[in-house]
Amino acid sequence: MATYLAADMQVELTGVPCALNVALFASPKPGSFGYSDGYMARVSSFTDVMFAADIVPQLPGYPAEPLKGGGPGHNVITLPRQGPGAPPAPELDPVTNHATETYAAMLRAL
Repeated sequence: MATYLAADMQVELTGVPCALNVALFASPKPGSFGYSDGYMARVSSFTDVMFAADIVPQLPGYPAEPLKGGGPGHNVITLPRQGPGAPPAPELDPVTNHATETYAAMLRAL
């Protein structure tokens, strides 16, 4: 929901001197390739944090485009499942992988 709200807010704030910086956690893919490209063109600054073992950021299962980093102000952070550089994660299971506490624990460890 935050992904869509940020896009709507950016459109509504056109011409208003303010900066919108969006922080997304475990956000599902927002839509088609066209929507994703349009989102990145409209929303000036965002950071999307996802855990590689969390299934929600991989939804929906049909061809959809995740937000991409690399543009000015567009950051995508994928917390690795395990291995070098992976923050300690609680038990890996579908429920825990999407929990706020899991993301908070991993971000604190960085």
